[in-house]
Amino acid sequence: MQDKKNELYELLDGLYEIEQNQESLEFILELLEECYAFSEHKEIRVLVNFSKLYTKAVKQDLSGIIERLDEVLSK
Repeated sequence: MQDKKNELYELLDGLYEIEQNQESLEFILELLEECYAFSEHKEIRVLVNFSKLYTKAVKQDLSGIIERLDEVLSK
């Protein structure tokens, strides 16, 4: 049983790392948005906007999974 719990903690650590990488991606997208805010390259602005929305949705899903896994481990 302890081996399974340790494995779950390792998975949780991996998810936390993914969450951190997601935040880095959001920062990069913010910088891109600032760079192209007044640009004539509408396609790039749309792509950055779509990417921000997508990463936000993925982050919400990931946060939910982390919370559920954390609750299971705390029991």
